[in-house]
Amino acid sequence: MKADQPKKESSLPGKPSSFWLETAPDKQFPKAKGYFSLDVAVIGGGIVGITTAYLLGKAGLKVAVLEKDKILHGVTGHTTAKLTSQHGLIYRHLINNFGREKAQTYAEANQKAIEKVFEIAEKEKIECDLKRALAYTYTEEENDRKEALEEIKACQSLGLPAKLKEEISLPFKTKGAACFENQAIFHPLKFLYSLAEIVSKNGGLIFENSKVIKVNEGKECLIKTEEAEIKAKKAILATNFPIYDQCYFFARMWPKRSYALAVKLREKLPEDYFISSRKKFHSIRPHFYDKGSILIIGGEPHRTGQGNDTVKLYKNLIEFAQKNFEVDSVLYRWSTHDQMPADNVPFIGRSSLRSKNIFVATGFKGWGMSHGIVAAMLFLDLVNEQKNPWGELYDPCRFEGKASVKTIIDQGITVAKEYLGNRFPGRKQQSPRELKKKEAAIGEENSQKIAIYKDGEGKSHKVSAVCTHMGCTVSWNNAEKSWDCPCHGSRFNHKGEVIHAPAVKNLKKIKT
Repeated sequence: MKADQPKKESSLPGKPSSFWLETAPDKQFPKAKGYFSLDVAVIGGGIVGITTAYLLGKAGLKVAVLEKDKILHGVTGHTTAKLTSQHGLIYRHLINNFGREKAQTYAEANQKAIEKVFEIAEKEKIECDLKRALAYTYTEEENDRKEALEEIKACQSLGLPAKLKEEISLPFKTKGAACFENQAIFHPLKFLYSLAEIVSKNGGLIFENSKVIKVNEGKECLIKTEEAEIKAKKAILATNFPIYDQCYFFARMWPKRSYALAVKLREKLPEDYFISSRKKFHSIRPHFYDKGSILIIGGEPHRTGQGNDTVKLYKNLIEFAQKNFEVDSVLYRWSTHDQMPADNVPFIGRSSLRSKNIFVATGFKGWGMSHGIVAAMLFLDLVNEQKNPWGELYDPCRFEGKASVKTIIDQGITVAKEYLGNRFPGRKQQSPRELKKKEAAIGEENSQKIAIYKDGEGKSHKVSAVCTHMGCTVSWNNAEKSWDCPCHGSRFNHKGEVIHAPAVKNLKKIKT
């Protein structure tokens, strides 16, 4: 067997689980079985799917949510949960590439999403640690200060609650920050599990462990799972990356992973939340709840499948935390997965120019808390065939050449390099027996690309290394024990089972 150097696992502090999942209600929902006739089928049980089901149910529509695993355990359950309209230094880009009117629309939509969460929480009496907060985008370099000042002017011209702050409550030096008022901090899973419960009580259906294997669109939509058949007037794809891609999203977005820690401090926590403005990205936000408080620190972003040693990325983040804060302990650690649209604006709307009954939401660029709510509000109008002022901006079929051409070309070059670069044999001859426990490697056997992982008990798990989406070679993620595709972001567990689209088929098992 020819193989690349094996990648090892390494012990890291903190439980490998999201703080949100560890502190959320443990609720179970049944598997879809039999035949159902609905107004709307929502595929995907994250923030988009659950909020959409809630709003549609309140509007009197019969709705079902179909989730392949457990609701809220995917991307939504692994967020850093910043509910804000401040999405880094975005608004000057929007004005320059989309025009002032559409930049205004983006700002308005995301501000309204924040207020929608407060409105629902108050109306439904939901306890979800919701509070107002300031949001800061800070810079540590004098050279970046000018860019921050220009962003503030752009935001103010759009009516956003933005201003310059010279001093902020971080324990390290900064060169000023763009500050947004009237933003929010909350526990997304406490909020969304409450919505799921309301959906169920009001006659809506929520199904878990119900992987959709087929979607057909006609006058109505026919959706099939392994044990159920659903006929719906409309279908909504809310699966982070659409499992039914009619609009070439794989070429118009690129996949990104980053990492998060929940740490306990020996010092007082900052009250608000912060993100850095440059490539060495970090996000910092507190969370206050009935059992105390923790600080959530995020960072170390990279293109999915190109993180190399992902354990090292966690270590880098821990080092950043310990350098800048009085860390008592690391409680939890987890990773996030984001779809990055070429023009920096999400895709929310009809799934293609031809489609009348299937809608899609994807490409949130790391800002899924506000845009997840935006998508739900937009879907409410689209399903009811009402015009929404946000529709044109978020239209999945748009093409903003000025904003997206360079990124699309770069994406194509990256994919080509990955695809062609992996056509060549591996660099080192290595037998599977030479792999130590908890090591993995990519190699070649009988002219096949092989991905092999040896677990803690010494059992080898061998699968094809060829991604079932478009044939790129996967790489090992040693922190998450997954095979990740560097081309379009598909992810598989160590057994080759799909974790994340665009792939919908498992990696082929190879006999050992």
